[in-house]
Amino acid sequence: MRNPLVWLRRIRHRCGYGIHSPLVFGLVTQVVYNDGTYYAYQTLRRRHHLRFDRLKTARLLFRLANDTAPDLIVVPPSLPEPERDYIHEGCRKAEIQPTGDDGVITLSRNGQPLLTIVLDLRRRQTLLETLKADPAVTVTFDLYTLALAYHNLPTNRQHHIINF
Repeated sequence: MRNPLVWLRRIRHRCGYGIHSPLVFGLVTQVVYNDGTYYAYQTLRRRHHLRFDRLKTARLLFRLANDTAPDLIVVPPSLPEPERDYIHEGCRKAEIQPTGDDGVITLSRNGQPLLTIVLDLRRRQTLLETLKADPAVTVTFDLYTLALAYHNLPTNRQHHIINF
């Protein structure tokens, strides 16, 4: 983080503080903030040399795909190859379709959306508001650099800001 004041302002949104639902707290601690090594990290790191911020986002995409285990991943055509490889390695059985809205990734299983990931920084807030209005979206996360919207989780509707 370049600006320490921004970091200090965001510190209260770190590591799941203020999240009471065990399911949502588990998503934050075991998926978003998981710093363990996965089976494909070394291979992907050798294949793609990414800066720290892009590597951090690519590994999050990997963990999200690994956690949701979709059978279809719809990615925007503008998604760079390293991020596409990371998300595909997260769930190798998933089919990748390079179509869809620019800046939005959708992970689906059996035709039902599981997770929507908003990568477009300029449209993040407006797309997040649109997703929050969708009755099927139960949990949303604003991670400052991207946004996550989980569909049909067995919990009350919630929105959380996470310092990622």
